[in-house]
Amino acid sequence: MNPSCQLNLQQSPFKFGDLDMNEADWTARELAARAGAVVVSVDYRLAVDGITYPIPLDDVVAAVHWVRNNLEYLGIRSVSLGGASAGGHLAASAALRLRDEGDWLPEHLILVYPNVHFDLPAPSKSLQAARAELPPCLKIPPEFHRSTRENYLGETRPQDSPYAVPGGTDLTGLGPTLVLNAEYDDLRASGEAFSASLAAAGVDTEQVMVRGVLHGFLNLSKDFEPVNEALEHMARRLRSGRRC
Repeated sequence: MNPSCQLNLQQSPFKFGDLDMNEADWTARELAARAGAVVVSVDYRLAVDGITYPIPLDDVVAAVHWVRNNLEYLGIRSVSLGGASAGGHLAASAALRLRDEGDWLPEHLILVYPNVHFDLPAPSKSLQAARAELPPCLKIPPEFHRSTRENYLGETRPQDSPYAVPGGTDLTGLGPTLVLNAEYDDLRASGEAFSASLAAAGVDTEQVMVRGVLHGFLNLSKDFEPVNEALEHMARRLRSGRRC
């Protein structure tokens, strides 16, 4: 009998997850230990039961304001902002909004397998080759990606707000940004395109390809070397923070 697998399309970005999942809690603890940093994990409201943009983004921006207003209490000198997958989308959107509304930028912006476009950009030749190695059940269908965008945005269209979908907006002036993409991730096309747009806008951008992994690799063990390396890339960024 041939083995089979099934992609669980019920677990869509912006609609599931909590602070206890490895991608949130375990990753935050690892970065705190490796970087000697205070990590604030944000439980933004999910896009369910009528919750849509801009409510999740409002939650993230409010959390950043709280941290900045409590630097002494938290014992920190600089503030960086980051997220994975949908969290990467929200982190990028929040950085743009904070830039425009408060003339403030995070020390570093850290985006892990980010999903920041309404429609996925065309995949690079390298990504096409990687995807060709995967069975269909490990690929993310374009229509599924689009449906998650539509669910998050609700009645808002990408052109209605520069913060609704950060891919394709003006990125000028953003601070140093680290983008980590998963080699076998369909959404890598978004991370690669966003990295290119950041560089074209004059942003100090580092793009890292995490080899041998799929989307969501931060839910795996740090004993898996690609995951350990990704954590070290992020920790080095946090260790370099010096201002607030």
